[in-house]
Amino acid sequence: MVKFLSDVKFKAIQDTLDALMKERTRLGMRVGRRQAEVITREMENILWSKGLLGDHNPETLLNTLVYVFGLYFALRGRDEHRTLRYYPSQISLKTTSEGRRYLEYREDVSKTNCVGLHTVRSEPKITQAFELKECAERCPVRLYLLYNSLCPVNRPPHAFYLRPLVKYTKMQWYSTAAVGVNTLSTVVSRMCKKAGFAGFSSNHSLRATAATRLFDKGTDEQLIMLKTGHKSIAVRAYKRVSDEKLSHLSDSVACEPTADKRVRATTSSSDAAAATDVQCTCSSGSVQVTVKFDLPGACNQRK
Repeated sequence: MVKFLSDVKFKAIQDTLDALMKERTRLGMRVGRRQAEVITREMENILWSKGLLGDHNPETLLNTLVYVFGLYFALRGRDEHRTLRYYPSQISLKTTSEGRRYLEYREDVSKTNCVGLHTVRSEPKITQAFELKECAERCPVRLYLLYNSLCPVNRPPHAFYLRPLVKYTKMQWYSTAAVGVNTLSTVVSRMCKKAGFAGFSSNHSLRATAATRLFDKGTDEQLIMLKTGHKSIAVRAYKRVSDEKLSHLSDSVACEPTADKRVRATTSSSDAAAATDVQCTCSSGSVQVTVKFDLPGACNQRK
């Protein structure tokens, strides 16, 4: 009897929630999950030009490192930033055989690499951020080395991001205390708000941005998964379609000339200056339409 009453009560609650969701949908209110928007290259350039990204003070350098790591390593908005350590660090500095330096990030066991029956043999995500010699200001390797050089010698091993000093010196910009979780998790949203960007932006925007930029460049999905660490097609939820690709979709379904020049213009005279009319033919499949019209000034010439 008790079980029956519980089932009836649960069914009543479920019906009420369904009715509420239908009403919200009817009113045009969103029911789906709110997704963080990507950071376009134009937006990124504005952040640099306005000094919201850079290395001119402790807070800005810290925010820039959060941005750079989030973008190049496709980190999750809060968790993977918060668990970054100084020692043993997930980030190491390496050099290629050609002498180009790069940062290598090796993730811990995480959401996309859970130890289950289907992933027990999965390797942790390993991704790189290479040195930018032609754009030193935004080089992830330079920013990483600069930040570490301005941290205290006795920094805690369990935390990578340290709290900026209010009164800092030339040799030390950061304290031995870790940055608060709330402060760290709102870095991107605060920068975007200061820049005057509309929409919903968060640290998670950088993960979506990395996947979207690779997608726009035509990168194979398996390579995108190497960057994000996804083990399934769930990575598709992080890829956003750019305006350019959306316009290309529209252009693809629009009427357009064929390779053998569906649209042909002919004049009644070989001399274009003395032409009196033009015949335009457009064919699509088995349908052909011909339109004849006078050129400007043709009426005067005919008179």
